[in-house]
Amino acid sequence: MNAGYRYGLFLSVILIPVAFFRENLVFMAFVWMAIAIQLAIASWLVWSRMRVGRVAAGMAVTSLSAAAFAALCLKGFDPLALGYQLLFVVPLLLVAPLLFWIESRRNPSMWRAWGHFMEDASVRDMLRFRHIPDWRDSTHSGEHGEVRDA
Repeated sequence: MNAGYRYGLFLSVILIPVAFFRENLVFMAFVWMAIAIQLAIASWLVWSRMRVGRVAAGMAVTSLSAAAFAALCLKGFDPLALGYQLLFVVPLLLVAPLLFWIESRRNPSMWRAWGHFMEDASVRDMLRFRHIPDWRDSTHSGEHGEVRDA
């Protein structure tokens, strides 16, 4: 199974039980902020290590959406009960995957090289940002740079 799918499954395992704690909005805010912080760090690392702007932008938009969910929770709103909050969900659901898809079409060799690099990454590797290669000193045409811990 691809590392991205494993990470998505991991987030699902976390977020599905969170739905059962909807009354505890502070707990929900904590979970959303943890996701927002992780995505913000990943966005910065993707940009600084790989210079892949669309992917970094997609992660940044998703990070902002998760932070907005956290803010809504702290203000007493339940972001899982969609209403005007759809304004925050649309970037989360559409913009990031669209930017990822565009990047995969505009730069297929890099996308394949990154996919090959992430093949054996575990969820732990992803939580430690080891799935983001450091290609500052190398090309991405199959020659992978060293991965440095964040």
